[in-house]
Amino acid sequence: LWMFLPEPIASINLAEEFDIPSILPAAYYQLLRCSPSADWDYDFGQRALGIYEITWRTPARWPQLTLSSSFKLLKFREALNFHVDFWISYYQYDKETACEEEKPEACKKVWASIKEGEKERRESMLASQDPLLCLRKTLEELERSGRCDGCLDSIDQNAKRIRKDIWGFLDSIA
Repeated sequence: LWMFLPEPIASINLAEEFDIPSILPAAYYQLLRCSPSADWDYDFGQRALGIYEITWRTPARWPQLTLSSSFKLLKFREALNFHVDFWISYYQYDKETACEEEKPEACKKVWASIKEGEKERRESMLASQDPLLCLRKTLEELERSGRCDGCLDSIDQNAKRIRKDIWGFLDSIA
């Protein structure tokens, strides 16, 4: 999938050089997902030679990252580590008023599973450095859970707030 996206450091450098701030949050988010041990040019060079290595690592052109951009990336990683617990627990915000009691046992099970899965979601979010992917996977899982529409609405609204918060952090740092 990464090979279909623009290389994030080149995007950041372009945006900073030509004052195009609108692409910076997405470029920094993509860079956050990149592995420091994966080199963009090496990976594409291997592909050009017909060598297709299956790897989970997303590459970047790390030597081209400026000191200023490195600092911004570190700030976002720090913010991610600091706020991940809030984002994970925020799924449960307003759960008592949202439930329509249409399926009380199913809803109770869903909220309990959200609580029980907090540690696993936290570890997944930190390990992947991809909070939006973790958010999407959690929502997909919860949509199949058999909960009432009120609970689903609550979870959906909370997920939108989390997504907005993540992009807000990126925007403020970039």
